[in-house]
Amino acid sequence: MRRLRWIGAGVALSLAAGASQAAVMGDIAIFIDFVGWIGQGTAQLAAQQILDNQTVAENAEIVGGNEIADWVEARIDDGKMDMIITFGGFPDDLYAAGNAEPDGSLAEEFLYGGNFFLNTADYIFYYSNGIQNGDVALKNITNSNFDMWTDGNASQPTPDGEKYLPSMGNFSAPARLQARPDRGQSGVGD
Repeated sequence: MRRLRWIGAGVALSLAAGASQAAVMGDIAIFIDFVGWIGQGTAQLAAQQILDNQTVAENAEIVGGNEIADWVEARIDDGKMDMIITFGGFPDDLYAAGNAEPDGSLAEEFLYGGNFFLNTADYIFYYSNGIQNGDVALKNITNSNFDMWTDGNASQPTPDGEKYLPSMGNFSAPARLQARPDRGQSGVGD
């Protein structure tokens, strides 16, 4: 399970564009209806570990099917920082498959309401209910030019990373989140 924790930490996406608005950790929804390379059984095991061990959220639960949209709508602007954890698959009730709703999706509203997503086991938002969105979904949801493609995988901690996790050192990050000024916009809000 140590490997699973590092994968989750390494690929975590906390694009809380409005996070400064949210002062208190709210709820956690774990979505496992569709998963990436991790496999359904491993995703279920990881979800159970999160449920059994998390101590920061008011409530943590597995939310899927038609319930996920209602869960999000109830928390978009609740003044708390809520989180959705995914394992490579993303619910099309939050972002329409095939990039059918490139602007104004529930995923985008949730993010800009001071909430965040944490994903592992694939490129975030790449698939909605098994249908490919490609890397465009990340750009659409965040209104940015972010991508997770890398040309060479060598990474090093930032000054904050060195301060808070001094044992980390240089590492390999084959799908790290990055703004790509060479591909247009320079970041969120441009």
